[in-house]
Amino acid sequence: MGAWIAREVAFPNSMVDRITPMTTDGDREALAAQSGIEDGWPVVAESFTQWVLEDHFTLGRPPLETAGVQVVRDVEPYELMKLRLLNASHQALGYLGLLAGHTYVHEVCRLPIFEDFLLGYMAREAVPALRPVPGMDLDAYQHGLIERFASPAIQDTLARLIFDGSERIPKFLLPVVREQLALDGEISHAALVVASWAAYLEAVDGGAPVPPLQDQRAAALLAAVRRETAQSGAFLDLRELFGDLGQHPRFRAAYLAARESLRQHGPIGALKVLHAAGHTASAGPFVGQPR
Repeated sequence: MGAWIAREVAFPNSMVDRITPMTTDGDREALAAQSGIEDGWPVVAESFTQWVLEDHFTLGRPPLETAGVQVVRDVEPYELMKLRLLNASHQALGYLGLLAGHTYVHEVCRLPIFEDFLLGYMAREAVPALRPVPGMDLDAYQHGLIERFASPAIQDTLARLIFDGSERIPKFLLPVVREQLALDGEISHAALVVASWAAYLEAVDGGAPVPPLQDQRAAALLAAVRRETAQSGAFLDLRELFGDLGQHPRFRAAYLAARESLRQHGPIGALKVLHAAGHTASAGPFVGQPR
């Protein structure tokens, strides 16, 4: 059976990029009012969509290109682009935005300091960690993400972005840190995201008015940030999440500096400190230059 499947059956890889926020009662009511259709779970999505599909079929395929599908030889570069630019940027927005008192993604993305931070992360840290992405203008994609995030029509919440952060950050953001450390590249933006994650957990543990923690590793996460009161950087010792990255001296130093900046200046102040240090999207040789 295994030999037959290997010979006769195709499992083409696929990547879809489209933001779909959580369905709300308002979405159900709007659908009923506009169309007369009562649906218990309508799926709301942004207008942007991208479907990238591996050209790997055993018996031919329909002309999917005519429907807007990008049929390519290798999907992985497009996957990494989405994970390290869009998904990791969601994590960057989520914790810092909530700590700054915001509720919706579009609220945060309309603030110049957050836009600058996101573009700085993408251009100087994420893009250098990508492989070449055929047919994609990465600079346009980055600025397009800001426009997509800033759309009030989607009504996407920051609380949705941080759901199960212990599953998301190790997959979306930490690989960028590892790549950048190997390249001797910049990691300050990513370090501030991880520090804001810890600061959010600390706020939850202290009863601050932030959205509740929804994470399968909630107990371990909260225990780790409690240990930070006695041992700076103890959060990074969660090997299940950070592996040996938490012991890397350069990443550890960047994390500790970001944590201290958040304590002293708050989320907006920490972003301003980073900006003042010259870590902006317009500076440096990495803009739009994947390795």
